Amino acid sequence: MSRSASHSDRRFSCQRNIKVSPASPAATDAGSGSAVIPACRAHSDLYDRDGSPGWVGSRPRHLRNRRRRYRSLPNLAAKRDPCANPSTEYGGLPPIDEWLRETLDIDQWGRAIAEFDSQRRAGAEGRIEGIVEIAIRAAAAATGAIEGLYAITTGQTIHVAESVGDWRSELGAVGGNSLALFEAQLRAYHTADSLAASDVGFTAAGFRQLHIELCTPQLESEPQLRVGAFKLDDNCTKKSDGTIHRYAHWGDAGPEIDRLLEVMRLPAFGDAHPVLQAAYAHLGLASIHPFDDGNGRVARAVSSALLQRSVGIPLISFTPTRKIDI
Repeated sequence: MSRSASHSDRRFSCQRNIKVSPASPAATDAGSGSAVIPACRAHSDLYDRDGSPGWVGSRPRHLRNRRRRYRSLPNLAAKRDPCANPSTEYGGLPPIDEWLRETLDIDQWGRAIAEFDSQRRAGAEGRIEGIVEIAIRAAAAATGAIEGLYAITTGQTIHVAESVGDWRSELGAVGGNSLALFEAQLRAYHTADSLAASDVGFTAAGFRQLHIELCTPQLESEPQLRVGAFKLDDNCTKKSDGTIHRYAHWGDAGPEIDRLLEVMRLPAFGDAHPVLQAAYAHLGLASIHPFDDGNGRVARAVSSALLQRSVGIPLISFTPTRKIDI
């Protein structure tokens, strides 16, 4: 029999049979009173104990049982929920139409952008590019400090951003895997900028790629961390008042990310003020918390790229923003 033979072909490929007792009425060797069961152990999963085919409808029973086991996975996850009985939990993304009606005090923003554009038109494009790269480096250095991965002062952040003196040794001296984390975060910010400027824009695969770039250095000390994959357990946080907030359930992470991306592709979202775009994307990712770790870093890289795509300026978040409850 060829390896490509169907299950039904395999059933009749066994020429040698064995007899067992007591006999079942459905499979009896005439005159012997004993049941006849194919003796091919390689195909035994296709038969019930009495020798009758283990088929239900068009599927073997062993495959149908496997599908039932998959359906029970959410119940298994519920038993190991590390965030049981939260005070608050994820309630879905905010309606985009309400969000876009928010009023902004954009006078200071408008003046800064006007000055930025004036400098660019004056022929200082090369100088502007250098300043933007400094800002991206500052954002990359600060994003790890916000997560508590290493402690870095504002002065040290500026040294790293401007590549002042022996900044590598200075950053490495703060402890942990700080230098490797910074370099990974800097690459991720540039990747996010490229994704935002592409024709396709951000996708779920793009979010996972950012997570891989941001979190891979953590594998040295956290080998169990799943990088580039959505969470398989619920995650939560203790707020400043001591209560527990649970983010989106692990099984909802993928669908909720898809919903966020659908909103980000709406024409109304593209026409919105870049500050609103960046803020909504950041809130969506931070609220869903789709990964085991690194959610804030992914959210800041994405929101920074949205700002840079629109006005050429990245977003820099300094350490005190860690105190804000989301």
